Amino acid sequence: MSLKRTLLEASRIVLGLVFVISGLLKAVDPMGGAIKVGEYFGSILGSKFLWISHTFLPLSVLLCIVEFLLGAFLLMGIYRRIASRMTFVMMVFMTIVTIYISITDSVGDCGCFGDLIKLTNVQSLIKNIILLPMSYFVMRYARQMSHLYTRRERWVPAALAFIGISQFTYCNQRYLPYRDFRPYQIGFDLNKKIQEADSTYQAELLEGTRFIYRKGDRVESFTVHNLPDTTWTYERQEQSSELKNRKLTYSFEMQNSEGEAMEHQILNDQTGVLLLFSLNWNDANQDNIDEINELYRYAQEYGYKFYGVSASTPEEESEWRYQTGADYPILFMDATTIKTIIRANPGLIVMKSGVVIDKISSEMLPSIDKIPSYIHSRMKLGQGTVPSPMRLLLLGLWASILLLGLLRLLARRINARGYIIGRKNRVEKEL
Repeated sequence: MSLKRTLLEASRIVLGLVFVISGLLKAVDPMGGAIKVGEYFGSILGSKFLWISHTFLPLSVLLCIVEFLLGAFLLMGIYRRIASRMTFVMMVFMTIVTIYISITDSVGDCGCFGDLIKLTNVQSLIKNIILLPMSYFVMRYARQMSHLYTRRERWVPAALAFIGISQFTYCNQRYLPYRDFRPYQIGFDLNKKIQEADSTYQAELLEGTRFIYRKGDRVESFTVHNLPDTTWTYERQEQSSELKNRKLTYSFEMQNSEGEAMEHQILNDQTGVLLLFSLNWNDANQDNIDEINELYRYAQEYGYKFYGVSASTPEEESEWRYQTGADYPILFMDATTIKTIIRANPGLIVMKSGVVIDKISSEMLPSIDKIPSYIHSRMKLGQGTVPSPMRLLLLGLWASILLLGLLRLLARRINARGYIIGRKNRVEKEL
């Protein structure tokens, strides 16, 4: 195989893997992708983007599917010209965007690989600079790429890839992510993590603080480990802007209607707490109101706390109560924290002693007759909801077909090589 052909195949495989992994990880959390799309629009357009905010989720879903399909087509060597051209166009666009956000530093991380792999803006730019010439090379010599399936066969793996990634994305959007790569996932000991993070921050704050003292005309700064004697007069202390502005790793601050902090009471409740989260009550799904109200009634009857948690205004809260008959206490929490904790609106989290026992969307709430068994299994047995592996069934079949195609290509090349060697040996014998 020539050097050009080797580079072409290597570029095809690298691009294919990057796009498949990127699309798949975005598809795990399409709501998170929608939030990231909003950050990009906000960075570029400012407040002018608000009127199109309803398009962020469809754009996120479309991006997941397109990225995965382009990567799948490149790996299988099917629809080579259109896949390579679209890949090049996407790389050009993404490189331009990452140049902009690297200069402005207006987006925290690129979101290229969802919440599993965090890349800084500079790291993302380096990645795109490496992949961009590869995508051009693949587009330039698309016809020379290896293919695993013929024109007659290619529609089968293509359709399976499309249906598989679409179904996977839809289920993750409707029933919460298949794998939660953020804090607050099931089994997460929030109480312990908050204490550890706070202790670490306090230690770093103490180490990073400079104490300014004066002695006559001399003014010097000291660390906590080398404070001066009593002949010096203390004036002030200084911390770096990075320490001052550092965001909490795990935020769970919430207040009741009287402004009283409730997070410590909830995190230390050893009986069990049910928290119904909603980013905004006006946008919350009301299809399962009867189940929610019955959950509250049952929790109240058996001594479990039940709270609604939202970033809504008092007026929006009043409207929710009027429309749904909600009688449970509602707490206020920052919108960013709610979006990090749960992607559903509304969504239910079950906690006990600060540990997240369960996390479900309103679509997965138990029916009224199954609420007692649901509460018992969570509060007494500590069982959480496990996503169905059926979400990955079609993608698993596609991966099997990809592997089958690779084995078939390898067999063809081995047979071709054996045929050439055998023919060469026969010619030599005849001579």
